[in-house]
Amino acid sequence: MLRQGKVHWMVVAGILAALMVGVLIFGGSEDPSMKAQKFMTALGDGDAKKLAEYSTSGTYDQKQLEELWAKSVKDGEYYRFRFKIMGAQVSNANQAQVRMQVIRSDNPGAVEDNYQLDLKKVDGKWKVRLEGLSRGLYPFLPR
Repeated sequence: MLRQGKVHWMVVAGILAALMVGVLIFGGSEDPSMKAQKFMTALGDGDAKKLAEYSTSGTYDQKQLEELWAKSVKDGEYYRFRFKIMGAQVSNANQAQVRMQVIRSDNPGAVEDNYQLDLKKVDGKWKVRLEGLSRGLYPFLPR
């Protein structure tokens, strides 16, 4: 309530708290589950450029990854799946695992399988480790 140009300290504290929450939500880096969501969406869309951007490998550089993913998504052009992120666990500052359920068919009786994506922080960004992916999840993985 205003009294001769003064604002109650609770109003100021509330505004500052709302600003801090906004910075944390919108200004912070992506968490592993958000990156896994983007990776799986790019995999379903067959977007080799984004897959190379969202993944990392100890063997290949980014250009090689993009070429490998381009071949993989071409080979798996008609492979369809649905997924649901179940949760994420951060092991340390640079490693995380994301659990998900995947249905590898559009048939009504399709069985859900549980998979895990291993993520690694590279240059401050979470990336899916190519070596940690299961061929059961996507049979056309680059290797």
